[in-house]
Amino acid sequence: MSAKRILPGTNDNVAVIGRNMDAVKPFADALGKQGIEVETFSGSKISKAANDAFKELSTRYGGKIPDDVLVNTKMFSENQAWVEGIMNKGGTVADIGNPFDAGKSVFYEMEKSIIFGGIK
Repeated sequence: MSAKRILPGTNDNVAVIGRNMDAVKPFADALGKQGIEVETFSGSKISKAANDAFKELSTRYGGKIPDDVLVNTKMFSENQAWVEGIMNKGGTVADIGNPFDAGKSVFYEMEKSIIFGGIK
Protein backbone atom coordinates (compact mmCIF):
# COMPACT_ATOMS: atom_id res chain seq x y z
CA MET A 1 0.00 0.00 0.00
CA SER A 2 1.21 3.50 -0.69
CA ALA A 3 0.10 6.99 0.27
CA LYS A 4 -2.53 8.49 -2.01
CA ARG A 5 -1.01 11.91 -1.36
CA ILE A 6 1.51 13.55 0.93
CA LEU A 7 1.54 17.04 2.36
CA PRO A 8 5.22 17.74 3.07
CA GLY A 9 5.96 19.33 6.41
CA THR A 10 8.71 21.50 7.77
CA ASN A 11 10.04 19.03 10.34
CA ASP A 12 10.41 15.31 11.05
CA ASN A 13 6.88 14.84 12.44
CA VAL A 14 4.85 12.42 10.31
CA ALA A 15 1.16 11.65 10.68
CA VAL A 16 -0.86 9.10 8.72
CA ILE A 17 -4.56 9.51 7.97
CA GLY A 18 -7.00 7.44 5.97
CA ARG A 19 -10.57 6.22 5.81
CA ASN A 20 -10.02 3.08 7.86
CA MET A 21 -7.76 2.49 10.85
CA ASP A 22 -7.38 -1.14 9.73
CA ALA A 23 -5.35 0.30 6.83
CA VAL A 24 -3.83 3.32 8.59
CA LYS A 25 -2.21 1.29 11.36
CA PRO A 26 -0.32 -1.20 9.14
CA PHE A 27 0.88 1.65 6.90
CA ALA A 28 2.09 3.63 9.92
CA ASP A 29 3.72 0.50 11.37
CA ALA A 30 5.57 -0.10 8.08
CA LEU A 31 6.94 3.46 8.19
CA GLY A 32 7.94 2.91 11.81
CA LYS A 33 9.94 -0.18 10.81
CA GLN A 34 11.90 2.10 8.47
CA GLY A 35 12.88 4.24 11.45
CA ILE A 36 10.31 6.97 10.81
CA GLU A 37 8.50 8.23 13.89
CA VAL A 38 4.82 8.22 12.96
CA GLU A 39 1.66 9.17 14.76
CA THR A 40 -1.96 8.35 14.12
CA PHE A 41 -5.13 9.35 15.92
CA SER A 42 -5.25 6.23 18.08
CA GLY A 43 -4.14 4.81 21.41
CA SER A 44 -2.95 7.44 23.86
CA LYS A 45 -4.06 10.24 21.52
CA ILE A 46 -7.65 9.44 22.54
CA SER A 47 -8.83 10.09 26.08
CA LYS A 48 -10.57 7.43 28.15
CA ALA A 49 -13.60 9.73 28.39
CA ALA A 50 -13.82 9.97 24.59
CA ASN A 51 -13.43 6.19 24.19
CA ASP A 52 -16.02 5.43 26.86
CA ALA A 53 -18.56 7.88 25.41
CA PHE A 54 -17.97 6.52 21.91
CA LYS A 55 -18.50 2.92 23.06
CA GLU A 56 -21.72 3.91 24.83
CA LEU A 57 -23.03 5.65 21.70
CA SER A 58 -22.02 2.70 19.54
CA THR A 59 -24.03 0.39 21.79
CA ARG A 60 -26.99 2.77 21.83
CA TYR A 61 -27.06 3.04 18.04
CA GLY A 62 -26.30 -0.60 17.28
CA GLY A 63 -22.78 0.04 16.00
CA LYS A 64 -23.69 2.78 13.50
CA ILE A 65 -23.64 6.19 15.14
CA PRO A 66 -25.36 8.80 12.93
CA ASP A 67 -23.08 11.46 11.44
CA ASP A 68 -25.00 14.30 13.12
CA VAL A 69 -24.28 12.65 16.48
CA LEU A 70 -20.65 11.80 15.63
CA VAL A 71 -19.67 15.40 14.91
CA ASN A 72 -20.73 16.37 18.43
CA THR A 73 -18.72 13.68 20.23
CA LYS A 74 -15.61 14.13 22.34
CA MET A 75 -13.89 11.66 20.01
CA PHE A 76 -14.55 13.94 17.03
CA SER A 77 -13.34 17.07 18.84
CA GLU A 78 -10.18 15.28 20.02
CA ASN A 79 -9.53 14.06 16.46
CA GLN A 80 -9.99 17.60 15.17
CA ALA A 81 -7.60 18.99 17.80
CA TRP A 82 -5.04 16.30 16.89
CA VAL A 83 -5.18 17.22 13.18
CA GLU A 84 -4.92 20.93 13.97
CA GLY A 85 -1.92 20.16 16.19
CA ILE A 86 -0.18 18.28 13.38
CA MET A 87 -0.75 21.23 11.07
CA ASN A 88 0.39 23.77 13.67
CA LYS A 89 3.60 21.78 14.24
CA GLY A 90 4.30 21.71 10.50
CA GLY A 91 4.22 17.94 10.30
CA THR A 92 4.19 15.86 7.14
CA VAL A 93 0.89 14.10 6.48
CA ALA A 94 0.57 10.88 4.51
CA ASP A 95 -2.99 10.22 3.35
CA ILE A 96 -3.62 6.61 2.36
CA GLY A 97 -7.10 7.44 1.10
CA ASN A 98 -9.96 4.96 1.23
CA PRO A 99 -8.27 1.64 0.39
CA PHE A 100 -11.31 -0.51 1.20
CA ASP A 101 -13.79 1.68 -0.72
CA ALA A 102 -15.84 2.24 2.43
CA GLY A 103 -18.53 4.90 2.59
CA LYS A 104 -17.81 8.43 3.71
CA SER A 105 -16.59 9.08 7.22
CA VAL A 106 -17.16 12.41 8.97
CA PHE A 107 -13.84 11.89 10.77
CA TYR A 108 -11.84 11.35 7.59
CA GLU A 109 -13.68 14.13 5.74
CA MET A 110 -12.85 16.54 8.57
CA GLU A 111 -9.19 15.49 8.54
CA LYS A 112 -8.92 16.00 4.78
CA SER A 113 -10.67 19.36 4.99
CA ILE A 114 -8.26 20.70 7.63
CA ILE A 115 -5.15 19.28 5.99
CA PHE A 116 -5.81 19.67 2.29
CA GLY A 117 -8.59 22.27 2.22
CA GLY A 118 -10.74 22.03 -0.88
CA ILE A 119 -8.38 19.60 -2.64
CA LYS A 120 -10.10 16.27 -3.19
